[in-house]
Amino acid sequence: MLNGYLAAFRQLTDPPIRAVIWRVALWTTLIFGALAWGLTVAVLSFDPAFRFDWVPFEWLRDAVVWMAEVVVAVLGGFIFFVVLWLLFAAIVQFIAGFYLERVIAAVEARHFPDLPPATPPPLQATLGAMLRLFASMLLFNLVALPIYLIPTVGMVVFYVLNGYLLGREYFEMVAIRRCDAASMRATRRAHSGPLMGAGLVTTLLLSLPLVNLIAPIVAAAAMVHFYGSQARQAGVAAAITAPPS
Repeated sequence: MLNGYLAAFRQLTDPPIRAVIWRVALWTTLIFGALAWGLTVAVLSFDPAFRFDWVPFEWLRDAVVWMAEVVVAVLGGFIFFVVLWLLFAAIVQFIAGFYLERVIAAVEARHFPDLPPATPPPLQATLGAMLRLFASMLLFNLVALPIYLIPTVGMVVFYVLNGYLLGREYFEMVAIRRCDAASMRATRRAHSGPLMGAGLVTTLLLSLPLVNLIAPIVAAAAMVHFYGSQARQAGVAAAITAPPS
């Protein structure tokens, strides 16, 4: 799987993929910048004293406000950056969803020209998959947020959780072009280990500034290498079913 990521990085200079990188970077920067600015303004304008003015007793209100200020001071920064990470990961992957078919096609044309023609899913299906990924990441990460506060354990849970989600989603994005849903799930279960590893690498790439702008492109390209290599090893006729009609 690591070789797939290395090959994906080497192909980033190809004109079709380079054009996708510029488009994804531009749109992600504009949209994320606007949303991050709005979120920052909302957080900075939060006033615990105003929010708890409904508490009937002054001494109780003072205690509640004090506790709220402590929570905001201790956890606010951490939660704020987790939310920003989720927001950025969602935006860059959603924007990339408009262009990933071009990336997948470019990788297949260069490295796997012997594979049978694929049947790309409709754009709305790809974007729907990206929205589903965002919803899953948001829900599971919010549920796991208290665990993230535990040193070391929190980091392990963060990478394992998001690695699983990303590895599964990018594999399905590539596999659904060449096989039906049942075959795709069976292949995914048979290679759960490598797919988890791929998801961990993708999560790491999304954690790195600037590199995270190309993380979805690299992940999709690397997954093409993984799926294509498996098809060749098993024999194209046995590993890849006919495209859905």
